[in-house]
Amino acid sequence: VVVISADYMPTANKADEFLIIRPGTDTALLLGVARELITKNLYDRKAVVERTDLPLLVRLDNGERLSAADVFPDYELAKLDNYVVVKPDAEIRGAPPPPPFTAGAQVLPTELREAWGDAVFWDRATDAPKAVSRDEVGARFEGDPALLGTFPVKLVDGPTVTARPAFDLLK
Repeated sequence: VVVISADYMPTANKADEFLIIRPGTDTALLLGVARELITKNLYDRKAVVERTDLPLLVRLDNGERLSAADVFPDYELAKLDNYVVVKPDAEIRGAPPPPPFTAGAQVLPTELREAWGDAVFWDRATDAPKAVSRDEVGARFEGDPALLGTFPVKLVDGPTVTARPAFDLLK
């Protein structure tokens, strides 16, 4: 049992190891641990793909997530149907909220859905970019997303940008 805390707590005397850290440095410590796990290849690739958005590509020219509309000509947003209902903002504001624990689905304003757009990941099977909606990120991924690497991606408006999976940026 390891206890990591900014102060001595009652459970600390039961621990095999006790690490005292400065208040507010726990995030830095855990990012360092994550970096070591990635560097030493001690992470579970399947879990990273199925439980995070870390396979999504990030543009290196501006640090923004790569949008499917920027990569694929005439791209239309994927329909969301995984516990999500998309409605106009005015309709959401005008209707009373459902009773607690009965909604069954997340209600998402159309305007927010359009602002979010869809993302892109690099498919190792086809060695090409592939669009993915927020419904498909995680366990519903279609394809074999790359977690590491640098990829050239041609944009609809002409230029080619360099992109890397968010996971690779953690190294």
